[in-house]
Amino acid sequence: MRFSFLLPLFLALGACSGEGSDVSSDEAAVVGGTAANDDHAVVALLVEGDRGTALCTGTFVSPHVVVTAAHCITNEMDDSVAEPSAVRIHTHATITSNDATLAVTAVHPHPQFTRRAVMIAGTFAPIHDVAVLRTVTAFSGAPLPFARSSFAPSVGSAVRLVGYGASSQEIGATIRLGGMGRRRALGSEVTSVDDLLFIDDAGRDRGSCVGDSGGPVLGRIAGQESVIGIISFSPTQICSGPAINARLDVAASFVEAEIDAADPGFLSR
Repeated sequence: MRFSFLLPLFLALGACSGEGSDVSSDEAAVVGGTAANDDHAVVALLVEGDRGTALCTGTFVSPHVVVTAAHCITNEMDDSVAEPSAVRIHTHATITSNDATLAVTAVHPHPQFTRRAVMIAGTFAPIHDVAVLRTVTAFSGAPLPFARSSFAPSVGSAVRLVGYGASSQEIGATIRLGGMGRRRALGSEVTSVDDLLFIDDAGRDRGSCVGDSGGPVLGRIAGQESVIGIISFSPTQICSGPAINARLDVAASFVEAEIDAADPGFLSR
C-alpha cells in the first residue's frame, strides 16, 4: 500500500468509516484496477489499534493460514504485535457491515521484520515485511500456492496485484483517498530485484495504494499463479508507479513452519 508522508501502505480508517458502517464503494480499489471477484483467497483485514481501525489485505495459503505484511499487525511506535482478537478477516469481494468474519487465533510477524531498515529513494523501507495469521475455522475456498526458497522473481516478469485499498486520490495541500473496501486487481511488471525485496511498476496513474498492504503480488510458477511477494511500501506519496514488495521466497521457511503447525500435512498433499 501507499501512505502519505512516505509511510508503509496501511491506513487507520478512523474518520473514514465508523464501526458498523460500510467501507465499500462503487469505485475501484488498486488504482487503475478492475474487479477481482474470483480471487477468493485474497481477503480483507481490519485491525483495531490505538488510532482506529486499519485496513490491510492478506491471502490464504493454507486452510488456516493467511499471509500479510508485518507492518499491518505491529504498532508503528514500538512494534508491539496486535492481539488476535483485534484482527477481523473479511472474505467477501466487498466489505460491508453485515459480513460474517473469520476469527484469528494467532498473529506472528516475521522474526526479522525491521520497520526502517534500508534506504530507498530517500526514505527508509522495511525488510522481512511478512506476517502470518492463523484462523480459528478453516477457509472454505482454495488457498493459493506461494513461492518457495527455490524460486526468485525476475526483472521483466508480469505480475498481478490484488487488494482492498484506495482507488482514487486528490493531491493538494493534503492527500484525499477514496474507494477503499472492494477487492480489485491490476497487472504490473517487476522492474528491480534484490536479496529481500523487489519493485513493481504498473505505470502512470496505476498501482497499489493505501489498504493494499499485505496483499499478494501474484506471478507464475510452473504455469500456476502463486503468491511471490507481499505488497509493502511506496517511496512516493502517490498511488502510481514503483512500489516495493517483500519477497515471499525469502520468507518461505517461516511461512512453511506456520502452515505445518496450523495445517499438518497440507504442504505434502
